[in-house]
Amino acid sequence: MNLRFIKHALFVFLFLPLSAFSEVSAPSITTLKFEGHIPFSNTADNYSPKLSADGKILAFHSKSLYSERANPIFYNSYIVDRTDDSITLASTPAIFFSNAEKANGHSFGYEVSNDGDLIAICSKASNLVEDDNNNHMDLFTYRRSTNEFSRVSISNNGQEGNGSSCNPSISANGRYIAFDSEANNLVENDDNNYRDIFIYDIQTSSITLPNLSNDGSQTINTQLGASISHDGKFTAFIAQPKIQSPPRDRIYLYNADTKHTKQISLSELPNGSIAGNGANPVISDNAKYIYYRTQINPLSDIYSFNTETGETKLITKGINGEPSNGYCGSLYVSADGNYAVFTSYASNLVANDNNNFNDAFIFSAKTETIKKVSIGSDGTDTNNHTYYATISADGSTIAFQSLASNII
Repeated sequence: MNLRFIKHALFVFLFLPLSAFSEVSAPSITTLKFEGHIPFSNTADNYSPKLSADGKILAFHSKSLYSERANPIFYNSYIVDRTDDSITLASTPAIFFSNAEKANGHSFGYEVSNDGDLIAICSKASNLVEDDNNNHMDLFTYRRSTNEFSRVSISNNGQEGNGSSCNPSISANGRYIAFDSEANNLVENDDNNYRDIFIYDIQTSSITLPNLSNDGSQTINTQLGASISHDGKFTAFIAQPKIQSPPRDRIYLYNADTKHTKQISLSELPNGSIAGNGANPVISDNAKYIYYRTQINPLSDIYSFNTETGETKLITKGINGEPSNGYCGSLYVSADGNYAVFTSYASNLVANDNNNFNDAFIFSAKTETIKKVSIGSDGTDTNNHTYYATISADGSTIAFQSLASNII
């Protein structure tokens, strides 16, 4: 498996085979060129790679014109099949596949199902499906095998959502999609006037609101960043309790079987206080681990929470056990929770990190060690920033985007 480069892009997506974590040091990198797939010259950026479980399907958004059907005014969603290096424009109006109609709004913020067939896409375009008149960002699914688009952010009684919807997470079994929305008409009794987490059942085309208390009232304010387990039983998300001063984001876990939502334990400082806000929760497929970020201004660290034992561990330790000295960004984990991939400005997570740029790292829960994966082709530091690192569910592949010119 090779590392590959998307032509005509300031940012690059990179792929790293993880056959042996202990041997990850200076991976071999080659370039990927979509020969015959780029009819127009364009230098726009490519953003936010997402992978299928085996790493063979990649989704991203870009203003680059990798298809004559792409709209140069907006970000377009693309899908790459790495088995044959083919590229498909996903944000194409489903009702106009037979002509040259282009999407009339931005498309981004997607998720890829384990088998790579179902892509969840956030889009402001109003012509991806018929009768899209709400003038809000909606959540859609695009099925590669049938070329079908479907809108997810529709209420149980068929109404369009009256607010924007985005940030999807697809369960590994492909049945459920968790997302957040400003709409208050997707379900009944959504009366907290905040953005909420919802769960969409693809089989039944129904939506549930997971934050209701035992008496049916909403006890949590703004909710974001849902991450759903393999079978859809558990969903982790960020929220603010109504009764809290000062208001802070906390990590919550929803059990679809019991309909119960609980706050998980965040890391504690030596004085017993809670360390900053919780952010970016990512749950393993078996729901055993939840990785998340907390912020202690101006820095942030990554922790893991064991849902079975209640144990919280600091992941981003310095090489001598000291706290990390830089902000940690994007965070994704493998299906079993053994690998966590993230970005960080910290220079003390590994030895000889002297480039003063944001880098991509991988953490092994088995060995409790961290290695840097965004490195130059000669094994030296990269010469620019790296962002948006992600990992395939099977742990075989890492994708990230970088401004560095010395990776390949």
